[in-house]
Amino acid sequence: MRHATLLTALAAVLTLAPQAWAQCTGTEGVDFQRVTLDEVNALPQSNIDALNAAGTGLTAQQIDANIESPLEGETIEFTAVILTDPLKSGLASPVDGGPPGRYHVFVRDTAAETEGVEGMGAQIVDGTGSGVITTFFVGDEVTVCGTVSSFNNQNQISPISITSNDNPRSAGDPILDPVVITTDDIHDVVGSADETQLDWSVYPDFVNQYVRFEGIELVQGVPGTRPNMLLSSVGEDAAIGSYDTSVCFRNDRNLAGYYPGGDIPECVTNGDFVPPPTGIVNVQGFLTFPEFDAFAFTSPLGAAFSLVPFDEADFEIAVAPPIVDLEDTGIATSAGGAVVRATVVPGTEGNTVASVVADYTTSSGASGQVTLEAQGNDVYEGTISGLSAGEFVSYTITATDNEGAATPPSSAVSRRVVDGAISSIFDIQATPDGGPGASGLTTESPVAFDLDATVQSTFFGGSLITIQDDPSLGPFSGVWVEFDTATGLEAGDQINISEARVVEDFGLTTLMEVAYTETGSGDPLGYKAVTTDLFNGDEGDETAEQHEGMLLSFSDVTIVATNADAPSGPFGEFLVSSDGTEANGVRVDDLGDIAYEGGDPATVYAEGNMLSFVRGPLYYSFSNFKLEPTGPSDIGELIVSNEGGLEASALGLGVFPNPSAGALRVRFALGAAADVSLRVFDATGREVASLVEAPMAAAEHTVEADLGGLAAGVYVVRLEAAGEVATARLAVVR
Repeated sequence: MRHATLLTALAAVLTLAPQAWAQCTGTEGVDFQRVTLDEVNALPQSNIDALNAAGTGLTAQQIDANIESPLEGETIEFTAVILTDPLKSGLASPVDGGPPGRYHVFVRDTAAETEGVEGMGAQIVDGTGSGVITTFFVGDEVTVCGTVSSFNNQNQISPISITSNDNPRSAGDPILDPVVITTDDIHDVVGSADETQLDWSVYPDFVNQYVRFEGIELVQGVPGTRPNMLLSSVGEDAAIGSYDTSVCFRNDRNLAGYYPGGDIPECVTNGDFVPPPTGIVNVQGFLTFPEFDAFAFTSPLGAAFSLVPFDEADFEIAVAPPIVDLEDTGIATSAGGAVVRATVVPGTEGNTVASVVADYTTSSGASGQVTLEAQGNDVYEGTISGLSAGEFVSYTITATDNEGAATPPSSAVSRRVVDGAISSIFDIQATPDGGPGASGLTTESPVAFDLDATVQSTFFGGSLITIQDDPSLGPFSGVWVEFDTATGLEAGDQINISEARVVEDFGLTTLMEVAYTETGSGDPLGYKAVTTDLFNGDEGDETAEQHEGMLLSFSDVTIVATNADAPSGPFGEFLVSSDGTEANGVRVDDLGDIAYEGGDPATVYAEGNMLSFVRGPLYYSFSNFKLEPTGPSDIGELIVSNEGGLEASALGLGVFPNPSAGALRVRFALGAAADVSLRVFDATGREVASLVEAPMAAAEHTVEADLGGLAAGVYVVRLEAAGEVATARLAVVR
């Protein structure tokens, strides 16, 4: 099928991209440089010295400032050999059910044949939509004309054109071979915690380089839709993580969209890639720098190469202990105990499972070990007995094969012991030590409930809500509830849940498959007033876990970042702080798209703005707790600094609600009688409304206005009084 599309794709290039060909020859006035890739990857020695000297004090900002290519933004031309199959590129999502929005392909400059491979790697990221790059194969020699750009700090080439040189390389050609290295060749151990950091001296040589690790230890393998691996060469302390650019090593792509012509790679049709938990492996791939750290093994986070294997053959298991897959066994009870069940298979072909044991402790101080007995079909099961209702039991599983290879203890599983129907959110949410952790009541299917609770917030017509059951707003008294369709439930409704499934949804405890009845209506239980510093520092995650799903209110906060994910994003999240410091910031999300369009808070807010309050339920996603305002009424007045460096309190300008659907209140204070001018301007500076042009007395004033005639967008409210000026941005929504 792939060759059947070749002529079609080439015809598209010749028909649609004549200018690209002209640019690559430089005849249309576009300057470009003929280079080798080591010139793209080169860094000044002073930059390398600065990075190495920073040690554990290195910051993401210092990395950004020092690893940018000297050719950033330049148009270049080079000759290279393609090292990865474009059709196995899986980092981008399909667009409208079609092919992915971009293809990631690794290449090696042909100059490596005479000058050595150091610095001769590059990642081509083709987002042109032409599909031309998919017509090339591993070993094809091409001439590339493109622009040097960066993403998450790493150099990449955005192609203008890619043309074949009709000189393909076959297996056995050294230019196709990986460089054999160990983790210590590229990484150093830093800090008292023995964390890993890139040896910046070799960064230019190894970025995007094709490498191989032989007999390396797989320290930890985590399966999932985006599996992760942590590896370290035997006898060495430095480690490296993996990144899943290839469809062979990730399990979350819509293949019907990716490969409408049927050219699905064999590595995908053979099933999901599932790394063993530990073992000795041979692995090869490409060194990238995506600033991603799944295991928090680096200092600072992400300051190391990640390994990108591309083909199924790039990962070979040499020696592996048994593979353990824990099963959810439902609720632990005092009568039935906690059932522990796992599927266990040998990790090395030909070996057998010799033993499977569970080591446990309870919150009441008991401890012990239970042997899991074989049940057939690789299933092993045992029961922890002697438990009391209300306590926690936590356990890990270790499996050993007949050769003595043992898995490290699994991650601890904690179960809450509950007799009868679940009647308290505390039982659902509480953790053994009060800190971060999953629910101790997760279930594979709905179980009996008898839970009376109040609906506290609603999203999407009530298909997503939060509920609480403690009028005193104590910890662990809120939880998120998800329905398949809109329910029409509103804040203040009382419900009784008779059945539900408890799910740990990427770190967020959620009730699903819920059966309930409405028992009354009234007011929500209220907002718990807190400050942002409580959610940071040594006990920050503990506080956040205890308040997941609860309505919280932060008063008089400063917006310390309009993009909480900089330099990536924006993804619609900003940081607010009670003390004005970013270190004590709390994320505010826009789950319901009620504050700004396009996912960019900077269209409404600026850093340094103050909000009289921001409130909503506490959510968790993408490894962060965050506040989710339910509507404009959950975001208070916006107060900004006066022009000319005056303090905001001088006039105290505030606009509310913000965003506004039309009705608006503007609040300000005059220390003395003055002539007041209060006007509204659009983004071009054109005046669209005059609210006040009159003398006013010394006092606090509130001006009400109807801006219903204005189009949706961002406006500026400008107050002039007694020679002082204050402005506030206002978002009008429809």
